[in-house]
Amino acid sequence: MYNKSERGSEAQGKSWIEWLIKALFSESYSARIGWLEVRKALAVLLISCFLGVAFTIVVRIATIPGFQTIWGL
Repeated sequence: MYNKSERGSEAQGKSWIEWLIKALFSESYSARIGWLEVRKALAVLLISCFLGVAFTIVVRIATIPGFQTIWGL
């Protein structure tokens, strides 16, 4: 159906995860984008996940029946 040149990385038995790991840890790619940008992106992602979880917890607690009367809200 397809020859190996048409299928790209799948023909070589590599998944996109393997490609991403190779791209992040190869010296030429990491030198181009720089580890500072990678660390910034990971920090932003981690902070946004933390804020999302914190917001969800606050909303869950605030919607408990009787919570508003306890705090006088």
